[in-house]
Amino acid sequence: SEQAEKSKRWLISIAIICLSLILLVLALCLNSLILPIIVMIPIPFGIIGIIFALFVHGQEIGFMGIIGLIGMAGVVVNDSLIMVDSVNKVTKLNPAMDKQLAILEGSTLRFRSIILTTITTMGGVFPMAYGIGGESGFTQPLAFSMGWGLLFATCLTLFVLPSLLAIQHDLSLFLSRIK
Repeated sequence: SEQAEKSKRWLISIAIICLSLILLVLALCLNSLILPIIVMIPIPFGIIGIIFALFVHGQEIGFMGIIGLIGMAGVVVNDSLIMVDSVNKVTKLNPAMDKQLAILEGSTLRFRSIILTTITTMGGVFPMAYGIGGESGFTQPLAFSMGWGLLFATCLTLFVLPSLLAIQHDLSLFLSRIK
């Protein structure tokens, strides 16, 4: 039990380091300090989905659940990054286009790819989570974490992330007028 707690603390510290490195790489790739935060905002909603799923199914957040959280974070960041990159490309190709329309068009372009990524990942982990085809044993919390976390975070990515991009644009306009 003591070794398991030590391993869990170690894994949580590794997860924090991974998230920090993801934030750093995104800041370098996007040439922004705000966009990486917007890209990573779906992760807390994925964590809410994980906590909800594990609670409802009577599982605890153990070693495998945290590994599932790290995997879910990677998929969610990828989905968010795809959407932000699409919006940035639309804005770059049409600089005269209204930013709200660019956000709408960029989000629409990537809607299908994000949905397909989520559905295929959930289709892979939910049979393992619910023991379809055989009991999954100790990896069941990993599957619950990946599947339910991704489901909750995808909803945020598809509907809230474009709103956050619009808010970020409005705030940057407001702050530029104050100067």
